[in-house]
Amino acid sequence: MFSFKNIVAYYIFLQVFGLILAVLPDDLLQINNSLFWIFVYHLSAVFTFALGYLLPALKLKKGQYQYHLVVSRSFVIFGVSLSLFGIAVSYLQLTSFFSITEYTQLFLANDPQVRDVRGLGAHSEDGGIGGIFKMFSYAPLAVYLITVAWKHFYINPDADNESNFKNNKQLNLVCVIALILSLIKVFFWLDRLTLGAIIFANLYVFFNKKKTKKAYLIYLSLFVVVILVANALSASRLEGYNFFDFLILYFKLGLVNFDLMVRTLHGHTYGFSSLLSPLTFVFKFLGIELNFQSTYQINWQDAQYMNSYMHQDFGYFSLLVYFLIGWLIKNIDYFTHKGNGVYVSIYFIVLFGIATFWVVPITNAVEFYLMIVIAIISSKLCVKKVPLV
Repeated sequence: MFSFKNIVAYYIFLQVFGLILAVLPDDLLQINNSLFWIFVYHLSAVFTFALGYLLPALKLKKGQYQYHLVVSRSFVIFGVSLSLFGIAVSYLQLTSFFSITEYTQLFLANDPQVRDVRGLGAHSEDGGIGGIFKMFSYAPLAVYLITVAWKHFYINPDADNESNFKNNKQLNLVCVIALILSLIKVFFWLDRLTLGAIIFANLYVFFNKKKTKKAYLIYLSLFVVVILVANALSASRLEGYNFFDFLILYFKLGLVNFDLMVRTLHGHTYGFSSLLSPLTFVFKFLGIELNFQSTYQINWQDAQYMNSYMHQDFGYFSLLVYFLIGWLIKNIDYFTHKGNGVYVSIYFIVLFGIATFWVVPITNAVEFYLMIVIAIISSKLCVKKVPLV
């Protein structure tokens, strides 16, 4: 049940692994004994998540179905066009502030101005394009995660038939294009979250797929390239720090911020700092401004993680929310392994969301829910449901 076949295992591993990293020595910040109860609170969230996962999943409706993948030309056009649109949005957003030549020179020189790009691009008021377009910057990643999921759950590499060959060929085309464009987006915006999504989807496949020597070589090469890129991005974001140094520091600061929030929080935001956060974008678009009387202290603005946002929303009742999220993940795992088209299509996107609970979670962003919508549309284009006789 808690094997690496299921999302819950990745969540538990990352939460415990992050806690272990947080106590490692670091030049900038030392974890002290005063954080003991914050460690307990953190592990309590993991425990209640796991308890929720132990609940039974929803029952299947009478009359089960088989699901067959038929990669249509419509999906190829849809996936490639959406990926190209997404990278065009990233390009236009970046070139609102720098030319590509200027940006590349600054990046290669590790110039501090490169670190300002993400901040400048965060708000359209600073001169970038509007948020309604900017949220499509994750479209190439969405398409990539969908195609990797389909290849894993639907394509049988040992099947020798024309339909399987055609599906695999078309998926490979879309998958490679989406991967290349996702990596270009990483370069534009120093976006390690995208790299993390690519890593975890491929780790899942690696752990759960029969592998040949060629496959081992491909995965090893991919992981080495991604780690090297992540290392370069970390050095660009924080001078003198490699990828692992940055992880250690980030996890430490996340816990320190969590401790400060628990001790200084006044007023709650009732979901709008975490899972309902994307609705603030919708309300802002409609001219409605939400104003919660919620104040707290933090040590470093960027080192928030899901526990902090959840506590701001619900206080200690956030443990109950983790219990419900665990049950939701149980259902997603269950229906995915039954081959349900929608659940398979969103699977690696959800894994991506859960994996980011240790950093500023992608589930707090409207981009995450747009990725879910893209996955659902894709499943309707290509996954056919056939009743069992």
